[in-house]
Amino acid sequence: MMGLMSMERAAAIGLIAAACSLTTEAPPLEVVDSQPESRQTLPANQALRLTFDRYLATPPLVPSPDQTYLRSGENVVGVELGYDPVGLAVIVAPVQELSPGRDYQLVFGPDAVVALDGTRLPQAFELAFTASPAVALAAVPAKPDFARDILPLLTGRCGCHGPSPQVFPELVADALIGKPSARQPGLNLVEPGLPLRSQLVRKLLRDYPATFGETMPPGSLLPDDDIRLVVSWVSSL
Repeated sequence: MMGLMSMERAAAIGLIAAACSLTTEAPPLEVVDSQPESRQTLPANQALRLTFDRYLATPPLVPSPDQTYLRSGENVVGVELGYDPVGLAVIVAPVQELSPGRDYQLVFGPDAVVALDGTRLPQAFELAFTASPAVALAAVPAKPDFARDILPLLTGRCGCHGPSPQVFPELVADALIGKPSARQPGLNLVEPGLPLRSQLVRKLLRDYPATFGETMPPGSLLPDDDIRLVVSWVSSL
């Protein structure tokens, strides 16, 4: 009997070891798209956009001079970084208008950004492009208002929020801003200025890691631009 138990125990240990050996680390972070594409043109007054294959660690993103820079020959142009979690994209905005006709190179070093799963770029990402004449830009939209812009997006698609006996928080600003999430410990429903630290935003994003419950609204996800409007509202608080 003891011999049989020892054999069973050894077999179990062997199965566990085999399973562990099959576990692989996540592949490196990857840039899957860029605007402009390599060797193409970009209007001198527009920002660049790099799309990644997964969510990045919670921004804000701060460019490091030795990891993130935009240059034309020996001249370096300062940049500011933004993040579009809906499109998994980093927005690279030059702090000054580029010079039409000049060639530029954007460099993202291996440690420029970190994915939510801890992975990084395997090597520096470089994007060469030429600045073209500036174009007319769309007017900057007004600061989003919860009652005017956000509430209609949510109430029109989900009827499970509201005062007791509804189990989910009422969709009013005072019930969301700075209020702890009952289902996601450590997060507020809306954390002013930090959309990815806000449970409301995480629930709207598609398959955001380590988020309790299904994406909302259930069965009818918001269009990307509507989610971006919610992100913009939280960022503006």
